[in-house]
This record gives sequence, structure tokens and C-alpha cells, in this order.
Amino acid sequence: MNYPYHQSSNIEKSYTFNGLNLAKFKIIKGSVWLDILCGIQCGYTGEEISFNQTCNMFHLSTGSGIFEEGDLLLEHVKFNEDKAFFRWKTIDEKIYIESEFSFCKKTGVISHTNKIKNIDDAPTSIFRALPRFSFSCNRYEVYAQEGRWCNENQGAWVPLHAGSILLSNNRGRSSEGSTPYICFRDPDKTRGIAFHVVPLGNWVIKIHSRTEYNKTPFAVIELGLSDQDLNYQLESGESLELPEILIQSLPEAKPHLAAPFIHEYLNNRLPEKIKPFMPVIYNTWFDRFDELEVEHLREELAVAKKVGCEVFVVDAGWYGANAGDWNIQVGDWREKQDAAFCGNMRVFSDEVREAGLEFGLWMEPERFCPNIPVRINHPEWFIPSRGNLCRIDLSQKEARDYQYNEICRLIETYQAKYIKFDNNMELGLDRTGQELYEYFEIWHDILDRLRHNFPNTFIENCSSGGLRMDINSLFKHDGTFTSDSVNPVDVLRICQGAFLRLPPGRIIHWAVLRKIEICKPRNWNIADIITPKAATWDRHESFDLDFLISSVLHGMFGISGDIAGLNEEEIERFKWYVDFYKEWRLFITRSVAHLLTGVRPLTDRQGWIAFQLQNSQGDKSLVFVYHLANDGQDKKIIRLCNLGKNASYIVKYISPEKSLKNKLTGSFLMDRGLEVIVPTDIHGIYKSAIYIIEKVKPDQEK
Repeated sequence: MNYPYHQSSNIEKSYTFNGLNLAKFKIIKGSVWLDILCGIQCGYTGEEISFNQTCNMFHLSTGSGIFEEGDLLLEHVKFNEDKAFFRWKTIDEKIYIESEFSFCKKTGVISHTNKIKNIDDAPTSIFRALPRFSFSCNRYEVYAQEGRWCNENQGAWVPLHAGSILLSNNRGRSSEGSTPYICFRDPDKTRGIAFHVVPLGNWVIKIHSRTEYNKTPFAVIELGLSDQDLNYQLESGESLELPEILIQSLPEAKPHLAAPFIHEYLNNRLPEKIKPFMPVIYNTWFDRFDELEVEHLREELAVAKKVGCEVFVVDAGWYGANAGDWNIQVGDWREKQDAAFCGNMRVFSDEVREAGLEFGLWMEPERFCPNIPVRINHPEWFIPSRGNLCRIDLSQKEARDYQYNEICRLIETYQAKYIKFDNNMELGLDRTGQELYEYFEIWHDILDRLRHNFPNTFIENCSSGGLRMDINSLFKHDGTFTSDSVNPVDVLRICQGAFLRLPPGRIIHWAVLRKIEICKPRNWNIADIITPKAATWDRHESFDLDFLISSVLHGMFGISGDIAGLNEEEIERFKWYVDFYKEWRLFITRSVAHLLTGVRPLTDRQGWIAFQLQNSQGDKSLVFVYHLANDGQDKKIIRLCNLGKNASYIVKYISPEKSLKNKLTGSFLMDRGLEVIVPTDIHGIYKSAIYIIEKVKPDQEK
């Protein structure tokens, strides 16, 4: 249905999903607004709140002025089965705003996109261009996530009381400070909405509590491209495509119940050239950090081969032809001559391939330290970011070509089938006024070119761990690292928060360990496997080997640490888990996650954690259960999700020692639950269990 401006009067259009009114638009006398979003009343109620404040769907500020509802003339409306399109013209007839809502029938996720077009003869400046959602009077609550190094994805609900809540990222690190995601619910906790910003450059989310006279406050949410330092110069005839916004309803106003829907939606939108799964890697970092000793690496390589690793990745410490530690040589991608491989890393990479593994390496593409050759020879290519560090100016063709060609040189020289990009530095203020929009456009283009020219090279996204975990990065990399904290309990808690907005199979985890010698009486069950307390070996913690490995199997699986210290029995046990992962990794990579236990903060090291990874057909699941405390409870009832009530399922408990089968109905597993037996340990060692749930085919029922 097409409605030109002069016909756009007294029209209503609704879009539904599973009986829920996802969106209802109203058009009266040339004005359009959202009346309902994800079941929550929004916009004009015809009563106490002024029309212009609650019906405005966009806030635009340019060199010509500020434009809201009364200043935006609706020119065109188009509704079809799964899309709604609107075009406004500013009252000064200089700017078009084109806005589209696309509704996914399978998941209920709404994609909201906006484009600004300069239709004037002269250039203009864009200072703010934010989609706006207004909600009727009520006492709302907001869920937001904090993001810090080793403390990623930590969320909490807060009341929207007075004033505003402002969320934003920290100069290019999209999930540092906060993540580009909020949830919003009514006080009865019956209806809720999740908003995901798909960032391109710096982003912002603003939630305002606004009052008129003595009425209960109403709420306004604005989100998208950051307006903190925005001064985007838009030439005549040019357009600016704003960051996409994804919107989804929260079943029972609970974020974790919405997680499987965003997982399926994102899995279905991944570009074709994204790798179907990650090879099992060994990474050198948590062995001895940047101290790379070739003889010792050969020992690690031998055991990596035994346990089934497919790629051997050399992390930081191999580069920098001048003297100094790894972190002051970043940007100089010549090999060290007096340490590490002494200029012979290609020889070692050949040894890796001769052992039957592929070779991979680490580099940091955004940070350029002082006194490295390229900064000395081409100071005009660089922009100050923090202190005496710089980033490269990708808007300059010569600098852009240098960056791309240097990455290509590394991949080609070492025949790298895996490259870990680690973005450890905030990018600083964008003095062009674009809030790093153009920078990320160009960087993403470089990633696309690399994927096209090196289709067999896996590209990892790391940013001091997980400080650039966002949906756009998901679309541009083959996998994203979780956190620099590799402590298994930390990883599990951080993943609970991450799963609210990202699919499990695209998140990378490492099992990190080393053996220690301890004096223990014969037959005492005391773990002599340790892993870091967080991101270094300054503090460590003992773990059961099975728990440590199984705690990272629900995503992309990597290994680090001193695995050469394992005995043959432990190596065989490790290999069992690697083989299991290889059998299931395509399933895991494509899966959605049901969070079967509550999302808890990082500091909570008690209770149980359970994930159900399920395929899109719903006929096969992997259930991972983790028991975190010696609380005297050997059993836990875990209720599964999204099974056929009348269908039968084979439930298989698996471990290196045994496999036990049972047959239960879907209604039993969902209503009464799966009884998980994970005996407590007198020494408080954490335990885990893995179950395979497979639907019985009709011809197998007999």
C-alpha cells in the first residue's frame, strides 16, 4: 500500500508476531507515529501528553536548525506485508529522512534503518540524527550492561526515575563502558523491549524521563550514531545511512527469554563468506605471554597435535626489530632479530605445517607506537589517539593501502590460515566530526577485501578481550573473543550477559591451564591443574580438568597455557573433549542458546549455570550444566525449552568414562525437567555435565 502525503489520513497498520502486536502505526492528517511497540503503549494517547513530544519518531539537528514532528513533513508512506516505509522532508525543504521498519516473521525481530539525504544545493552539517521512540506515562525500568576489561557484559535493572540515562562507547571500543544494548519494561514486568544498536562508529543510547505538568513521566528513547562531537558534513546530493537498530520483544519482560530469537535472526543474517566454524586452535599467549622460546614452543606444538589442535597461533611478542617489550613495538611488523624467532618465524611456521597443523599469528592493526619506522617516515599518515600513541588515518589512500598491504604481507609470508586482530587502544577523538563513522566504514571494507582475497584465513576479533563485541563486528569477523579473563567461572558469567545480544557459536573461549606439583596423599582428589584467576598468572585457581574444558565448549574452542606439562592420561582426556567438539562444532556455531538459569553477576560464584544450545529445527540440543559450589546439592532439576510436547527424546549423558541413555517426552523435560546429577566435591572443586537431547524420529518410535 502506497500513500502519498496528501492521502495519508486516518490510517492504521499493525504487524504481529505470535499473537503480540509488534508495531502499530497511526497516520492522521499527515502525521505518523508509533501507537504500540512490542505490546507497550507508546506515542500519543489523545489525553494528557502533548502531541509533538510523544509522536515524534526522529530528532534531527543540522546547520539549518532543529527538526522534530512539527518541522518534518510526511511525504510518502508505504506499507506491505513485512515492511513499513516513511519519508519526511524538513520544513525548510533541505533534507529528506527515509525510515524503514522490517519485520522478521520467523523471529519477531524488527530491523529499523534510517537515511539522511541532503537535497539542497549547498552542503550542510549534521549535529544529531537519532531515531526516537516515545512511551506513554508509566514507571519504567531499564536494563543496561557495563563493559570493562575482564568484566564484560555485566548487567543490572535500574528504575527510570528522574532525568536521563546515557549509554555510550569509549572512542571506538564499542562495548567498553557500556554495550550497545538496552532493555525497557513496564512496572508490572509483563511487557518489555530490547534495543540493539548495530554500531558504525561511536554510538549513543539516551533514555529520558519527561514530565508535563503534574502527570506521571513518560519515557523517550533516542539511539544510534553518537552526537557527542558530531559535525558530519553532508554534501549536496549525498546521503548518510545511520546505524541499524534491532528491536525485539521480551517474553515475560525477561531478557534471557528473548536471547534465542536474536541468535536465530543474527545467524541467518551472517554474510556467506563468514567461516562456518572455527578450527581448534592453540594460542601461545597464556603459556609464557610474550616470551617465545622456540624449543619450548616445539614441546607445546607436539602436545597440541596430540590433543587434536588444527592451528598453532603465535600471539604477541614475535615482532619489533628494535629493542623493547611487545607493547612498545606495536606497529612495527618486522620480526625480532635478537629474541623470539630471531627473524626465522617462517621456518617455524613451516615446522607447524609439517606437524599437520596450520599456522596463525597475532597483530594489532590500530595502535602505532612512537619510534617505529612507518611513523618516522610518514608522520602525515597518523592521528594522535592517546598519549604518544597514534592510529593510522585510513581516509588517506596511501595510508589505507599501506595498512592493507602490510596485513596481506604477513598472511602471505607466513601462509597464515588464522589472524588474530587485537584492538587494544581507544581511537581517540575524531576531529573530522564523524564520530569514527568513516574510519569504521573503511576498516570494514579492508576486512571484506581480506576475506575475499584470503578465503581460507580465519579472522578473529579481539579488543583487550571483549571490548568490541557488537553486531557489526559479528558480521565482519569469523569469531569474537570473549574476555581476557580466562577463569572458567568468569567466562561462564560473562557469557551469560553476552548471550543476551550475540549468538553463542560466534564467541571464542580458551581453555587455559598448566600443571603444578603438589604434595597430596595417595588417592586424594585434589586438582593439580591451575588456570589464571583472571587475565594473568599473578593469581591462579585449581580446577577439575573436565570442568575447565567443558566450560568453553559452548562456543568457539581454543586452548592456551602449558599443555606440554600434561601426562598421557590427561592428554587423552583432553583429546576426548576436542574430538567431541569437532563432532558438534558445526551444530554449535549455528545454534541458539536458551539460558536455563538466571543471569548473575561476575562476582557470584555460587549455584548452577546451564545452557541449552539448540538447532534451528528444534530437534537436537546440547545441554551444558555447571555446578559452582560445594552446597551439598548433588541434584538439580533443569527445565528445557522449545521441545515438542508430544515428541519423544533420547537423553544421553556423556563423559570420557561413560555414556548413559534415557527416553523422555518433551513435555516431561520442559515441565518436570531434566534431573542433573553432579556430585559435590569435599574440596569444593567445580563440576560439570554434558547432555545430548535428540528427538526420536517417527520411524524410530517403535
